[in-house]
Amino acid sequence: MNKRRIVFLSICTLAIVIFAISCSSKRPESKKTPSPKQIATPAPEPKPEPKPEPQPQPEPQPEPEPQQPQQPAGELEVIASFETTILDMSESRLNNINIASQKITGHIVQPGEVFSFNEVVGERTSERGFQKATAIIREEKVYEEGGGVCQVSSTLYNAALKAGMEIIERHSHSRDVHYIPQGQDAAVSYGYKDFKFRNTKDFPIRTEAYVKGNKMIAAILRAE
Repeated sequence: MNKRRIVFLSICTLAIVIFAISCSSKRPESKKTPSPKQIATPAPEPKPEPKPEPQPQPEPQPEPEPQQPQQPAGELEVIASFETTILDMSESRLNNINIASQKITGHIVQPGEVFSFNEVVGERTSERGFQKATAIIREEKVYEEGGGVCQVSSTLYNAALKAGMEIIERHSHSRDVHYIPQGQDAAVSYGYKDFKFRNTKDFPIRTEAYVKGNKMIAAILRAE
């Protein structure tokens, strides 16, 4: 009886195992859910750099015209002119020549009136801007205030001669000067030697004097 029971139990156990195995083999496999595909994000296109706006170019400025030396007025009729060469271009001598020239320029001489160099130019002193430069006194070369103004008076003397003015007073230097031919100079010394001429025209005249380069120029012009 026990053997039958044991055999029966063994058969039941074996049947249960076989049934369990068959059930497990028929169980459907779980499907794996596919992961979503990764879509590559396109890289942003580089923005074009803004082009720099053209800067306005400054307009070229005209170069200033060089200052012209003082010259006789172009509107006036030049009766006569004369020039001499400045051999001594030292600063002090040129200073004196320029001061005397400025005093003379624009001076009006009426018909029959007498022009006096010393009266027009005035005393040559340091207070009036004159400097010490070479001058001839008693046949000697010395340094005195106003040295060089004799070249202005000598140049103006020759312009006055050419213009037909009457020479009232004129002195030669005690020794030759090299900026003008012998006998054509007009030495001046304030309070001692003067250069004077009379206007012989029937109209007023104007005296002019200026430096251009190494030239001393004097002129007599019609003032009207």
